Amino acid sequence: MAAGSILVATQLSSLFPSANAPSVVLQSSRRNLVAPTPTADGDLHPEHASFASIVQLHHVGSILLRVLHGGLIVELVSLSTQAPPIRFVFPVPILSAPAILAAAEQELHLLVVTITGSLYRLVLPAANPNLLWHDQAAANWCREYIIKNVADLSRGIVHIQGIHCITIGLNSGSLLRIESERIGDDTCDDLWTETLSQPKSFFGAFASYIPGLHPSANAASEVLSLASLPQPTDLGHTWTLSRDRVLRLWTAKSGCVASKTILSRVNGQSTSSGATISEPLDVETRNLLRICSGGTNDECTFAIVFTPTSTNSHSGGYFQVFDSTADQLRELGTIECSAASAHCHLQDFIINDGMLCVLWERQGCSVMERTPLFLGKLNASDTTTWTTSSHGEEADLTPAYLEELLRSPGLLTEKFMEAILRPGFFSPLTIRTALEQYIDACLSLPGPPVPELTTSYATVVENIAAVVGCTVSLVQDPHTGAMQHDRYWSALKRDWEGFIARCREVERSARLPLALCVGRNNEGVVVVERERINIIAKEDLPINIHRHLSDSLAVDSHFAVLDIAWTLCDKIGPELFRNVETRVVDVLHQEIAFSIVDIIGDQSQRLDFKECLDDGTRNWIIAKLQDVEDLDKNIRITLDLVAGFDPQVKREEDEVELLLPPTWSEWRVALSAAYISTSVHARYDICISLDGPSLLSRR
Repeated sequence: MAAGSILVATQLSSLFPSANAPSVVLQSSRRNLVAPTPTADGDLHPEHASFASIVQLHHVGSILLRVLHGGLIVELVSLSTQAPPIRFVFPVPILSAPAILAAAEQELHLLVVTITGSLYRLVLPAANPNLLWHDQAAANWCREYIIKNVADLSRGIVHIQGIHCITIGLNSGSLLRIESERIGDDTCDDLWTETLSQPKSFFGAFASYIPGLHPSANAASEVLSLASLPQPTDLGHTWTLSRDRVLRLWTAKSGCVASKTILSRVNGQSTSSGATISEPLDVETRNLLRICSGGTNDECTFAIVFTPTSTNSHSGGYFQVFDSTADQLRELGTIECSAASAHCHLQDFIINDGMLCVLWERQGCSVMERTPLFLGKLNASDTTTWTTSSHGEEADLTPAYLEELLRSPGLLTEKFMEAILRPGFFSPLTIRTALEQYIDACLSLPGPPVPELTTSYATVVENIAAVVGCTVSLVQDPHTGAMQHDRYWSALKRDWEGFIARCREVERSARLPLALCVGRNNEGVVVVERERINIIAKEDLPINIHRHLSDSLAVDSHFAVLDIAWTLCDKIGPELFRNVETRVVDVLHQEIAFSIVDIIGDQSQRLDFKECLDDGTRNWIIAKLQDVEDLDKNIRITLDLVAGFDPQVKREEDEVELLLPPTWSEWRVALSAAYISTSVHARYDICISLDGPSLLSRR
C-alpha cells in the first residue's frame, strides 16, 4: 500500500490580514485619464485574487504576488521573512501576469502593464530581507512608460520575459515586443523600444492589400497564451497560441519564424477536400502553453500545448509536445490526461524536475496530478500513469451535517458557532464577508433596523453571536396566548443555516485554484488559490489508511479489524454513530471507577447497540471478526497506528542544521499546524471507529 500525497492549505487572511498591508497609491502621467470600471464578477470577492504567482529569489526567499480588486491592486507578500505585505494601487486596472524580478542583490523590479497602455517599473529595495519594500526607496522608484503602438490593451495578454523585455499578445494575433535600451536611475526614466510583429499567414498578407480590412477582424487569431523559457536564459524567443489553435514561434529580429496548426482530435470536422477544421478555443485566461529545455546539456527546446476536450469526453484533454530546436516546430507526441480529469477544468501546468504537474479545478476544489515527462522520448504506445494529490477529507457544513450536530447535547448557537470557527474551516475573510452580506440583507427588510445591526462590537465572534438570529422573536399564539417556542427555534435554526450557507458560498469561491508554482528547496510544487496557498506533503501512515478506508480501497491484512470497524460505522448510520461518539467522549471526561470492559458493556446496553443492526449485518461483522487470525495483535497494531509518529509529523534537525540560523515564517508554522491537524483528525476517526466492534461484542 504505497503512500500518497495530500494538499496542505493555509489561509492568507489568517496570516496576512489586509489591514496590516499598507497601500501605496500610484499616479499616471496620462492626461484626462478615465478609469474604466472593473468588470463585475459576482463570484469573485474584491479580496480574492484574480491572478497569483510565487517567485523564488535566493537572497529574499519566496515572494507571493496577487492581483486584487478587479486588477486595481497588486499585493506583495513575503513567505520567507518577517517583512509585512504591501499593496500598490494603480489608477486603472492592470492586465494579468505582472511579475516581480530580482535586478541585483539590492533591488526588486515589479513590472506591470495597464489596460490603457502604461508600462510601470517599480524599483523596490531588497537589501534588508526583514524590511524589503518597506526600506528606504530610491528617488525615482516608480517609472511609467506610455506604450505608443497600441492604444487599447483591454484584450491583450502580457508576458514578462525579464527585466529588459515584455511581450504582449494582441487580439489581432500580432505580438508587441517592448525592450529596454536603458534602465533608468534616480534622475532618468527607462528607455524602451517597441516592435510590432504580424503573424505570417495567407490571410494576413491578403488582408494587408484590401482597404478597411485588417487582420484584427479575424477574431480567431486572438492570442490566448504566451510563453518563453524560464529565467535565467539567453534565448529571447517567444511562443504564442491563438484561438484558431495555431502555435507560433517569434524571434526578436525576425518576428514570426514558424507556425503549426494544432488540430482537435475530438471536435475536428472533415471537409470535402479531406482537411480538418477545428473549433476555436474558448476565450479565457489560463495557461495552455509552456516552454522548457531538455537534452544532455539542455540544448533542446520544447513547447508543450494543452488542448481541452468537450465535457462529455473521457478526460479533460491532452498535451502535445513539440520540438522547437533550430527555430522550428516539430510534433513529437501526445500525453493523454487521466480519466479522473473528465469534467475538470485545467487551471495551470508546469514542468518541474522532470515531472509534468497539472492543476485541475474539480467542482470548485484543487486537484493536482503528476506524471513523468520524458522529452524527446515520447512513445505513442506508452501508457501515461498519473499520481493525484488533493485535500484531505473534511466535513462540509451541509444541512444534513448540521442536523447531526443538533442531535448531540448543547445549545444551538454554541454548536453552530463552534462549527464555523473551527480552525482551517472558514477563513477570517470568509466569515467577515458572510457577516457583512447577512447584515445588509437584514437592513434591507422593511421597518426600522433592530439595535444589534447598528451596534459596534469588539470582535467578530461577538458580532456573529449578537447579529445572527436577531430578527427572530418569540411571540405568543394569538388564540391561546401560549408562547410559540417551536416556531422560534425553527426560525432561529433557519437563520443560522442561512448564515452558514453564505459562509460556504464565499469559501467555495476562495478555494478556486489559480496557479502552480515551484517552491523553494524541498517544498516542491506550490498550489495557489484565490485565498489559500497549498504545498504537496507526503501522507503519514494514519492519513494514508484513513484515505483508503474513506475511498473503500483495500488495506493491508494487519489492519483487518480496522477495516471491519470502519464498515460497521458506515452500517449503523450517522445518528447512532454520533451517539456512540458522544458517550465515549463523556466517559473520557469522567473519573473512571470501573474497568473499561464493564463500562463498554454498560454503554452497549444503554445504546441498545445490537438491536440497531439487522441480523445479516450483525452476523457478517461477527464472522469477519472471527476470521481474523490474531485479533489481539491486530488491535494492537491499530492502536500503534493511532499513537505512532512518522518523520512527516515532526522532523528532527541534524547537527549541521542546528548550527545554521533558523528560518522562521508564519506561513511555515501554519503549514505544520495544518498538517498536524489533518493527521490528528485521521487518528481520531480511526480510534473512534474501534468502539463499534467493542460495543457489538458486549452484552
